[in-house]
Amino acid sequence: MKIVHDQNNKPLTIYEVEYWYLNFVGDEDCGYDYDRVEVGAISPRQAILKAQQLAPRGAKKFEIIKKRFGKKLQKP
Repeated sequence: MKIVHDQNNKPLTIYEVEYWYLNFVGDEDCGYDYDRVEVGAISPRQAILKAQQLAPRGAKKFEIIKKRFGKKLQKP
């Protein structure tokens, strides 16, 4: 994905995106598990595309969980 910089310099919005992936431990299939990733994007579509690049191969069901302006979300 090529990211084109906007001329208006829109501020990035931090999105938390959840996705499902097939979990393996060694050769053993443990079923599907979910994970979340934070990405900075100017639109929800771009956030999902960035999350797809960061997710493991075969991940599916990408969904935006949280949207926030400014600083990254802090994990407890």
